[in-house]
Amino acid sequence: MKNLILILFLTFSFLQFNTENVFAQSDTTQWDQPIHQRVSERKIISKNNDTTIIRTIYERDCDCGWHFDWIELEDFGLYPYLELGINNWINDRSLDGIADVKAWGSWNVALGMAKRIRIGNSGAFSLHVGGDFSWYNFKFSDPAYRVNTSTGKAFFTKEQDPNINSKKSKLTVSYFTLHAMPQFHFEDLKLKVGAGFYGGIKLGSHTKAKFQEDGETVKRRDAGINETNSWRYGIKGQVTFEWITVYTNFDLNSVFKEDKGPDLKPFSFGVRFAPY
Repeated sequence: MKNLILILFLTFSFLQFNTENVFAQSDTTQWDQPIHQRVSERKIISKNNDTTIIRTIYERDCDCGWHFDWIELEDFGLYPYLELGINNWINDRSLDGIADVKAWGSWNVALGMAKRIRIGNSGAFSLHVGGDFSWYNFKFSDPAYRVNTSTGKAFFTKEQDPNINSKKSKLTVSYFTLHAMPQFHFEDLKLKVGAGFYGGIKLGSHTKAKFQEDGETVKRRDAGINETNSWRYGIKGQVTFEWITVYTNFDLNSVFKEDKGPDLKPFSFGVRFAPY
């Protein structure tokens, strides 16, 4: 997992550096003459290297002529982002034998691309849409807990063998996720606030346990936990103050399928790295 985080961070740093250079160059680009026009809108396209920025201005007609102060959509193209945080799940304590999640080690990682569309002339509102590859890691506070699927349903068991000394135990589920999030800009406060929705499809799942048995270290990995949910959907929010962005995700469905395991709704929070 540490190597994966390092690779993701280096990849993101490279993508962000190139993205910032392109946008810095685009700032000095002269806008071309309108290449598409009809009664209600016109589009102005500026091209610089491989980046295309499209400004669409919706116009309204009145007795005094054309006005361009109704609404402006400004498309800044794709940008990379990286999210690093921690996971947990909501257990209402009505279910017995549920493993508690340890914050440190339950990493939430997402690497993706998004598009920012500024709406309006004031610059106070924008829409962010994108997709990412994300990983849910749930590291159990008590490493003796295991996810057992021997009966076709997922449930937690605790290792009772006195000859086994449990060291680590966790559940990992990966997804490809799409999101849409409106964002409000408060320039005077140097603050941005966004909230929206996301939905994703499962790419894979596995459990991993590390323990000592008869003096030997054993690592066990079981892939393809079919009882985990094939879909995830929920609510996403983020707050940016100056250059610091924090995010939170809350799933509205369970880690496990209905009637295939306990009802445990995941949530995560952490820091987001992006040029916007």
